[in-house]
Amino acid sequence: MSDVDGEEGAPTYEQTQERVVEILTQLRSSFEYKQLQAAHDFGSLMSTAAAPDVVQVILELGGLKMIVDRIRSSSRRAKGFASLMLAKACADQQCRAICFELGAIEPLVACIRYGTGDGQAYASAAIAAMADSPEVIQMAERFGVIAPLCSLLLKLSGINENAELAESLKLDAAIARSQQIPMAAMSAMWITNAERTAKHGSGTLGNKMSTKSTSNSSLESTASGNGDDLKAKP
Repeated sequence: MSDVDGEEGAPTYEQTQERVVEILTQLRSSFEYKQLQAAHDFGSLMSTAAAPDVVQVILELGGLKMIVDRIRSSSRRAKGFASLMLAKACADQQCRAICFELGAIEPLVACIRYGTGDGQAYASAAIAAMADSPEVIQMAERFGVIAPLCSLLLKLSGINENAELAESLKLDAAIARSQQIPMAAMSAMWITNAERTAKHGSGTLGNKMSTKSTSNSSLESTASGNGDDLKAKP
């Protein structure tokens, strides 16, 4: 596996372009190990100083449409790998806007609902990365993100308070929409916390649930106030 990071000095634009083309080719492969490699390599590349060039190349090649198309129509595992790539790409604001225009929300919600375990978490992370505007949050809710996200969190954490969790998630979405702030705290952070709980048996998500339920009334009143109050809360 070639790795731009390992080369001496920063890669040239041409080197980055060649690497991105190789990654997109791997993503289109019918072999799952190549699709997984593509997702891994893309994430590694986006964590380097070459990330701005990676974004530029992706935009020039129409790579975002290719990734969204893979989420929309490929195998369940391939959809998960593509969702992971989209989550990494959406660290860039322009990529987030384009993915929204490409209709990425609907297939991502479907991936949360029907995907593999990893794919569900990756799709949730992608939606969280995109959720930087009320329009994105409203679209995700319109396609029914709350129910599958609840199911995923319950499955990962073992929590049984389904109704309470659903209400908490809806409140988070309403606050995020009214204050025009990201919904990442509702999905990415909770997914990460739930995965940690599943792996290590800690009660962190359960603790967050009890803390959240006691703070719902204060948050709800804040949502009708000014945005500075909400952002100042820990």
